[in-house]
This record gives sequence, C-alpha cells and structure tokens, in this order.
Amino acid sequence: MADYAQAIRLDPHQTFALNNIGYAHLNAGDLELAISYFNRAILIDPSNSLFYNNRGLAFHRGGDGARAMADYNLAIQLDPLNALAFNNRGTLWIDFEELELALEDFDAAIRLAPSRMLLHFNRGVTHNQLERFDLAAVDFDRAIQVDPHNADLYNWRSHALFVLGDVAGAIADFEAAL
Repeated sequence: MADYAQAIRLDPHQTFALNNIGYAHLNAGDLELAISYFNRAILIDPSNSLFYNNRGLAFHRGGDGARAMADYNLAIQLDPLNALAFNNRGTLWIDFEELELALEDFDAAIRLAPSRMLLHFNRGVTHNQLERFDLAAVDFDRAIQVDPHNADLYNWRSHALFVLGDVAGAIADFEAAL
C-alpha cells in the first residue's frame, strides 16, 4: 500500500492507486475508508465502471443493498462487458431473494467471462437453492474444470449428485474433497 500512497502523493489524480488502496481497505474490512477512496477515484474519473463496482461491493458488504444495487447498475451501464459487476449484482439479487434475477446476471457474467470459476460456482449455488440439482451439477462440473483443486466445489457437486441419485458420484466427490 505504501507504493500506492506514494503514487498518490506524486500525482493525486492516480485513480487506480486510489482504487487499489480502497480495495485493500475493503479486504481489511474497513468499509468506510474503502468507500472514501472509491469516492475519490470516482470524482476524478466518473466514467470508470470498476470504481462503481468496487464501491458497490463495499456497500454490499456493509449491508446497504440499495446503494450497492445503484452502483452495480451504474457499473454495468458504463461497461456492459463488466462480468464482475454482473456477478456482484447477482449475489445481491440472492440477498434480496430474487434468485431468477440472480441467474440472469450470472448467465450474463458467464457469457462475458466463461473461464472464471466463481461465476459458475455462484450460478451452481443459485440452481441448488432453486432445487435445480441437474443444472447445479453442470455448473459445479464447469467450475471444477477451471479449478480442479478446490475442495469446496467437490462438496457442492456431491450434494447435487446425491440428490439426483448418483450416490457413487457423490461419494467420489466427497473423497476427492478430502
């Protein structure tokens, strides 16, 4: 973070340094400080989708769903190719118990970034919540293809397979997760 702070001291308009410091604070759980850095980046460059997406994530983690939704929507409006904004909005739809809308956003995110494990995982979890276990298993298959060493993915798929009656497949996944 010291390098980013130095970049800002040298040029206070370093929006990506502001964003990265904000993101570090977001990951550290200091949401107010994170939001303040994202706000500064947005003031300098209000057309950058990433900054709204990240501020939306901070609002989302802080429990402010309305402000998170507004930022995710603006991020998508500014950059309709921003797969992470679709993903993040999808997770917010889950919080709002709007699972079909969440699926629409995960579908859009996967069309934009089909090699991202998290997108397939999130869609699989949503299908699981809707008791569409066949579709959940397919999404977990795809997530495992991207990240075959992630034990959680095998656990999730094992549940779907078990419900579908594939006990042998479920047991194999439980064992793979160990």
